[in-house]
Amino acid sequence: MRHVLPLFLVSFALGQDAPLTQGALTQGERDRAMSYLHATQKQVTDTIHSLTPAQLAYHAGPGRWSVADCLEHLALTESGLFAMITQQVMKSPPAPDLAEVTKGKDDQVMKMIASRDVKAKAPEMFVPSNKWKTTAETLAAFRAARKTTIAYVESTPDALRTHYVRQPMPMDGYQVVLMIGAHTERHLAQMKEVIASTGFPKP
Repeated sequence: MRHVLPLFLVSFALGQDAPLTQGALTQGERDRAMSYLHATQKQVTDTIHSLTPAQLAYHAGPGRWSVADCLEHLALTESGLFAMITQQVMKSPPAPDLAEVTKGKDDQVMKMIASRDVKAKAPEMFVPSNKWKTTAETLAAFRAARKTTIAYVESTPDALRTHYVRQPMPMDGYQVVLMIGAHTERHLAQMKEVIASTGFPKP
């Protein structure tokens, strides 16, 4: 019995730090986000892997993006969306008024962002402009940016659950991470629309 009290005191002392970690990600949340980010990255790689240059560059109509355009957009936006977390979400003060608004909405955020039902115009800085010379370079840029995102999710002590953004919808920091994966899923669907279009070049 003489060892029980010291162990209890140690546990109690550690418990005093709980408020400092309020809002930090659980291991389950980290695992879910990293799995989603890894999976959508692999789907991008698999989707473009066997496409010919003509297929990558094909536009289904005026003003429509090609598969290569979608890939470049993903490479451009990955760093921009990640910066939203580090430069906007975590630098904003906690917003208790949004806690109930965003609570339990992880799946809803993912579904809404991934859906192609509502079209959106990309900000000019994220519009494809042939920034990289080759598809391989574009894919490498996307993968490098995604690696940074995943590394952050894996180890960050940031209290992502207690900091928020209000646009494009109220989200906590963790939901912005999920939004990054859902944004990839959205443009994967766009790539597949191009590939399924009537005039898509044959191999």
